[in-house]
Amino acid sequence: MNFNRLLCVAAALALVTTLAACGSSSKDGYVSKADQRRELLTKAEAGDAEAQFLIGYELCCGDGDERGRRDIALASRWLCRAAHQGEPRAQYRLGQIYAAGVGDEGFGERLMRRIGMDGGPPPKLRLAAMWLDLAMAAGHQEAAQHRIALGKRMGAADHIAVEKMRSKWREAPCEWQAVYGIAEAH
Repeated sequence: MNFNRLLCVAAALALVTTLAACGSSSKDGYVSKADQRRELLTKAEAGDAEAQFLIGYELCCGDGDERGRRDIALASRWLCRAAHQGEPRAQYRLGQIYAAGVGDEGFGERLMRRIGMDGGPPPKLRLAAMWLDLAMAAGHQEAAQHRIALGKRMGAADHIAVEKMRSKWREAPCEWQAVYGIAEAH
C-alpha cells in the first residue's frame, strides 16, 4: 500500500470516527455505512473540501458508491469542488486522472479498467500538469515525481501553456464532461 493510499485510508477512518461521535449513532454506538455516507455527503454539499475529496476519491479510486460502482464523471465533479478550494489531494488526483497514468502507468490503466474504459480517453497532459503543479505548491509529496515524469512527455509550448493555465487555474475545466466535451447523461 503506497503512502498516499495509506494517508487517505487514515483520513477516512478519522472522519468515520468523528462522525460516529457526532450523535448519528444508534443506542449501542454503531453507525451504519449508509449513515456515514449520508453524513459525508451532507458535509460535502455544504462545501467541506475534505468531505468532497473523500467522496471523489471513493468514486474514482476506492470502493465506489453504495453499490460498489465507480463513476469517474461524478468523482471528477467532487474532486473539482475540493481542488478549487485548494485541497492538494484532490488536485493531485485530478492530475493523475487527466494524465491517464503518465508517471504511474499502472494507476491510469487500473483506473480506466475500473470504470469500464479500457484504453481510456486521451491524456490531457497540460491540464494534468497544471493540477499536479498546484498540488506540489501546496506540499503534496507524490505530485512532484508524477509531474517530473509528465514533464518529460511535454514540449516547450506545453510548458508555456501550463504556466498560463496556472495563473487562471480557478477557471480551468476540471469536471470530466467539460474536459472531454461530453454531454452529461440525464
